[in-house]
Amino acid sequence: NSEWYQHAHTLLKTGGVTPQMNQGSWIANTLKALTPGGFQKKPEVKPQAPSPGMPTPEQMPAPRVPVPSEDIPTASTTKTKPAMGFAQN
Repeated sequence: NSEWYQHAHTLLKTGGVTPQMNQGSWIANTLKALTPGGFQKKPEVKPQAPSPGMPTPEQMPAPRVPVPSEDIPTASTTKTKPAMGFAQN
């Protein structure tokens, strides 16, 4: 009910438009999430078929898992040098 809003609304109406919320904008989604009862779960998106020439998910190689080795420090490895700034015992 501010003066600014009333002026802006009048300007829009004289131009032949009415103010509407953009339902897909990030600010609209944020406002819906912050408003009690305003957030609605988005419908699930069905996976689309890959473009021609692209592999299907089944044809993709499995993710690589790094193999632990001695050159990768872990919590269980002992250090031969103390961390910088610490004295040796």
